[in-house]
Amino acid sequence: MKIRIVTKDDYAVLGRMMETFEAYLEALEPGQKSRKKDRVKGLKRLDLLSHGGAGLIAEENGRAIGYLIYFPSASFGSMERTLYMPDFFVSARHRGKGVGKKLMQALMLKAHEHKATSILWTVYDRNPKAMSFYYGIGAHVIRDEMIMAVEVPKAGRKRSRSAKVKKSRA
Repeated sequence: MKIRIVTKDDYAVLGRMMETFEAYLEALEPGQKSRKKDRVKGLKRLDLLSHGGAGLIAEENGRAIGYLIYFPSASFGSMERTLYMPDFFVSARHRGKGVGKKLMQALMLKAHEHKATSILWTVYDRNPKAMSFYYGIGAHVIRDEMIMAVEVPKAGRKRSRSAKVKKSRA
């Protein structure tokens, strides 16, 4: 297995893995409204790699089996550099084989390169396998903070008072 840096050429394979990840999350909560989106088009539109984002991809025999995306960030409470990881996925048949652990170890090296003192991420609270994995690598829950969000209105349109923020699953 090989861990390498994500490039723009990986957007198609990343998008397909993201769609698989979304289907996995939807299966954890039957009856939840599907959020089907074309992740390949979305990645090309967002072009995260041109806007400060980076990523790592795990390959076996030249085939992608997992990935993670991260952004340099900072904690202004501790005045320390951090990395934020908004997305992390390992294909079902490769889970439990050390792929996720190797991706996280590679991310730790990136954190050292960025002089970051911590890595932050969110986890879907109905994904006990992910939580178990994270606890297993030494992660902990930050209990005194909540994640909040607000939708940014599209140019030229006002945000309605009744607009609700969509529930995010990570």
